[in-house]
Amino acid sequence: MVHSPDDVRLLRHDRAAAAERRRLDPEAPQWTSEERATWERLADRPWFDGPIPLLPVAQLYARDVSFPRPPDADLLQVLWCPFDHEMAHPRTALFWRSSATVTEVLDAPPEPPIVQRDCYLPEPCLFSPEQVTEYPNPSELDRELQDQLDDMSRWETIDPARYNTYADDPGELCLNNLSTAPGWQTGGWTR
Repeated sequence: MVHSPDDVRLLRHDRAAAAERRRLDPEAPQWTSEERATWERLADRPWFDGPIPLLPVAQLYARDVSFPRPPDADLLQVLWCPFDHEMAHPRTALFWRSSATVTEVLDAPPEPPIVQRDCYLPEPCLFSPEQVTEYPNPSELDRELQDQLDDMSRWETIDPARYNTYADDPGELCLNNLSTAPGWQTGGWTR
């Protein structure tokens, strides 16, 4: 199913309004007749045959985020294609630049006429980078460290209410809470 970027924004607005309506009144209808009519009208766009611009996803400056880079680059621009490719995620393109050479900044980047999934249309935002300490995936540890993770007596000091779903599997506790950090990252261990 494909939609125009404006359609995606309208659908997001309707979903947020429905969620707020249900939060305020759990007995409220899940969807209004107007929302249903909008969704039926936007059910699917015809496929577009032509060039599709990549969507900007992130712009990172070396002064804000430490990452390996070419010596003459202090800016990383991350873009992606708004369609599935071999895997069910967008194809990503990285562009390393020197910020001093970026002289013409667009007021708004070009948008594709259609996107394949709602999640492929990023919302403009700012973020605050933070540095975190990560540890490797438990399966990447040597046998001695893995045995220490499996030793239940080492986990007796943790708050059982917070981690009770991992009571039988400390390796999962380590993987999901103590190992790789969630979210986007510019270095560290991958999931």
